[in-house]
Amino acid sequence: NATEMSVKTINRNLEPGKEVEVTLSSGLSADGEIELQRVGAISDVITSSFKSNNSVVPMANPVIGSFSGYAMEETEVSKIQIGNPQGDKKAGAYQTTLTFTAAFK
Repeated sequence: NATEMSVKTINRNLEPGKEVEVTLSSGLSADGEIELQRVGAISDVITSSFKSNNSVVPMANPVIGSFSGYAMEETEVSKIQIGNPQGDKKAGAYQTTLTFTAAFK
C-alpha cells in the first residue's frame, strides 16, 4: 500500500526575509526512489517511489519544501507520498531510515 505523511510547522516566527528549506538529507537511492531492506536479510531489497507534493524528489536537490514568515496555526510544508513497494517481495518486515534536515536557505 502507498503511504502518505505530512511535514508541518506550528507556531513559527521567522525574521522577515528568512526562509527555511526542508530536505531529505539521506535515504534516497535514486531520483524519487528509496530502498527498503528486509529485516534479518539485508541483501533482500525492494524499492518504493518517493514524492513530495506529487513531484519526484531528485538526488541532486532533495528539497521537499520550505517555509517563511509567521504562522501560529499548523501549516503543511510538504505532503510526502511513498509508493507501493516494488520488487521480489519476500515474507517479512522491511525497513529503511529517512533523515530530514531543516536549515536556513
